[in-house]
Amino acid sequence: MSFSDQLKENNKALYTVTCLIAAIPAVYFYLSKVQDIKNTELALRNDTQSLEIQLASHQKKQNTLPELKAQLEQKKKDLENIESLLPSNVSIQKTLEIITRLSKHNHVTLLSFDQLPAVLSSERNYYEIPLNISLKGTYRDLVMFYDRLTHTKQLLRLTNLRFSSSSLKQDYLTSTCSIILYRGL
Repeated sequence: MSFSDQLKENNKALYTVTCLIAAIPAVYFYLSKVQDIKNTELALRNDTQSLEIQLASHQKKQNTLPELKAQLEQKKKDLENIESLLPSNVSIQKTLEIITRLSKHNHVTLLSFDQLPAVLSSERNYYEIPLNISLKGTYRDLVMFYDRLTHTKQLLRLTNLRFSSSSLKQDYLTSTCSIILYRGL
């Protein structure tokens, strides 16, 4: 094996390790946010169950029944709201897998992946789930990555697309972008 071949093999190994290291914070961040929402969901489920038990035991007391029903309904609405805000694990996970696969395929390094809280649209009939990513690669590789990302089957929109020169290599750029995923109610 020539020195050039060894150098290529070392670069491939370094690229693989870099991709894995870059994906770890994104996965950790995603898992911690999902766990927080699931904990809130569990607490609301417990509150709902508790109120249902109280309602059953107080049905004989006519004067307190309407108040308990109102509390129960409010807790159910809160639970529905939390569940609807919880993005589909498959959707976010699938998006991260697509981004990771496309970055490897296009020789682009994923530097960061941040998920922001879902936002109810002004029409109030769908949620927008913003994601911020940061990438490094050549201009051609970055453009190919974004082109392929926009042609996936997921409903998404790219915004705030920016390129800046990287100080490490002259032909490499750093790119940041916001990805908006859409989720129905």
